[in-house]
Amino acid sequence: MFKKVLVANRGEIAVRIIRTLREMGIQSVAVYSTADKDSLHVQLADEAVAIGGPRAQDSYLDMNNILSAALLTGAEAIHPGYGFLSENDMFAEMVTAVGIKWIGPSSEVIALMGNKAQAREAMRKADVPVIPGSEGFVRDIEAVESVANKIGYPILLKAAAGGGGKGMRFVYHQDELASQFADAQHEAQAAFGDDHLYVEKVMTNVRHIEMQILRDQQGNIVYLPERNCSLQRKNQKLIEETPAVGVSEQQRAELGAISKRAVDAIGYENTGTIEFLQDESGHFYFMEMNTRIQVEHPVTEMLVNIDLVRMQILIAAGESLQIKQSDLRMQGHVIEARLNAEVPETGFLPSTGTIDHLFWPNGGLGSRIDTGIYEHDQIKPYYDAMIGKVIAQDDNRTLAIQKLRRLLAETQIDGVQTTEVSNSICYMMLTLLRVILIRLILKMSFCQIGKSSLRRVTMGAAHQFKNEPSDAAKRVPDGLFVDCPYCHTHFYEKQLGKYKVCPNCGYGFRLTAHERVAQVLDDHSFVETNAELSLQNPDFPGYADKLHKAQRTTKLRDAVMTGTGTVKGQAVAVGIMDSHFVMGSLGTIVGEKITRLFELALQEKLPVILFTASGGARMQEGIQSLMQMAKISGVLARFQQAGLFYLVVLTDPTTGGVTASFAMDGDVTLAEPHALIGFAGRRVIEQTLHENYLMISTS
Repeated sequence: MFKKVLVANRGEIAVRIIRTLREMGIQSVAVYSTADKDSLHVQLADEAVAIGGPRAQDSYLDMNNILSAALLTGAEAIHPGYGFLSENDMFAEMVTAVGIKWIGPSSEVIALMGNKAQAREAMRKADVPVIPGSEGFVRDIEAVESVANKIGYPILLKAAAGGGGKGMRFVYHQDELASQFADAQHEAQAAFGDDHLYVEKVMTNVRHIEMQILRDQQGNIVYLPERNCSLQRKNQKLIEETPAVGVSEQQRAELGAISKRAVDAIGYENTGTIEFLQDESGHFYFMEMNTRIQVEHPVTEMLVNIDLVRMQILIAAGESLQIKQSDLRMQGHVIEARLNAEVPETGFLPSTGTIDHLFWPNGGLGSRIDTGIYEHDQIKPYYDAMIGKVIAQDDNRTLAIQKLRRLLAETQIDGVQTTEVSNSICYMMLTLLRVILIRLILKMSFCQIGKSSLRRVTMGAAHQFKNEPSDAAKRVPDGLFVDCPYCHTHFYEKQLGKYKVCPNCGYGFRLTAHERVAQVLDDHSFVETNAELSLQNPDFPGYADKLHKAQRTTKLRDAVMTGTGTVKGQAVAVGIMDSHFVMGSLGTIVGEKITRLFELALQEKLPVILFTASGGARMQEGIQSLMQMAKISGVLARFQQAGLFYLVVLTDPTTGGVTASFAMDGDVTLAEPHALIGFAGRRVIEQTLHENYLMISTS
């Protein structure tokens, strides 16, 4: 066994490795930049060596300085952690060449799997299913066109030498290809010093599943339960959990067999993670392999009660695996949230400064905090923004999510801004919702961590009375101009643009359900469900005529359109009430379609986005609305118990009281400017009370 190990990293992963080394009775050596001289990993290590200036390229990426520190201190092995040089085959080769053990796979394997195009070919030869795409590199636009013609658009251009979203471009149509190809090459060259690209088919309605494997020097292999990346932002994971929802024991065994075949084919040693995509039919496709410890490894450790860092060290020391596949037992469900020091309003740029106050929850059974910071520590601008991970384990997913919410709500970090993850509301908002908000052009403000947890998020000017009815735009006789009903500005109709927003005051004109689909969802991704449902109501005079008129106007069969689609590739279920329909906000068919939407989302494990509207109380179907409310409430309760996400957008005009009864149960409630919730509009209230009603604004 090793007597001394150098940790070639910083932050929480360096702290994590040093603590395991101490438990194993192995001396630890920390390396640090001049900016990190007071960091926690430096204070915990038995020895510490300065290796350069604050910038990563002058310290944590300086191979010669790190290697010199290892030789100077007599370290017998180097643990690279994740990031920095952890997947640098040249550094791994240098370490081995001077007689120091690299805690990880060989440099040859790192090089093979680090080149995404070559890795695809190696997996293809090993009979591991890969995403349809190019065989090897595509060196020019003609080669890309040839592949695209075979597999169809959209396609994804990816850098062969890297990951993390660098050198990656979506191409939806052939006319975009030239510019996207040039941009991807340029970014790949800048990020990795290699502009080689390869092509993959863009697969929609897929899930990201990853398998952690262990393989010792004797060829023994154990695969651990799969992880699911529930949430990403800028191609970086925020929420990770295990086991993945919806993966059966049979599928887990299938993934395990594929993973074993993959690592045997390349002679892999130590721990690694194989990333797959799972399509709608349950098939798995190889994406890439990470040849190092993962940021999210704690969720796997808590699920099966194994110290993966300890296993890495034991395997590197030549010891055989002491566990067998049959020994593994899953203990409930585990979920992890990353905390990043960053500012949402500036596009999530790093937030730097002194941590004035820090409180991590003491936790209890099934809770864990991995961090490299302490109170009065400095957050530097030179490195990754992640400052900690909060992990929760419980008997099932719902309980684990509830525990994570509690842990995050108790976490207090003052002095720097962080991603707001005090509950599922905020961390879901930081990705999927941010895309939706931008597309909606809502007036919004992002939540930030403070000294108290946020219970509900209301974006923009919610519950706000307006001065005028929200009728559609008034047109002058020649049809060239629009009169804004809010600020009375006259302007060219074309100035409304795609989002139907007044250029003077930001007033949002009514949008049809079809317009909202085009605005929010990815192009050509919407698939309507239950489109055939409609209802005749003979108890209301003239109902049939009004229904037919509404159908002609809106091109809908009833007042709500439901279906599935994607937002930046994220699959979602969508329900959109159309206020132009003027047929009642929660009639029988409307309630039935919304209920079916939640049932579909529950079955497919999809988040729900619901746009609410009201068509006027005179056409609501009386007691039918109340009956539908009960039906929707039942399926909504099951949906939320499953830990799924529900976003409500309150549209202008008024959302009626019956609709609002379930609309306000959303995890996040957004409101367009001037939207109003209530059983009656301002005009009706004032006429009834014979007095002016106060203006109310919350933001």
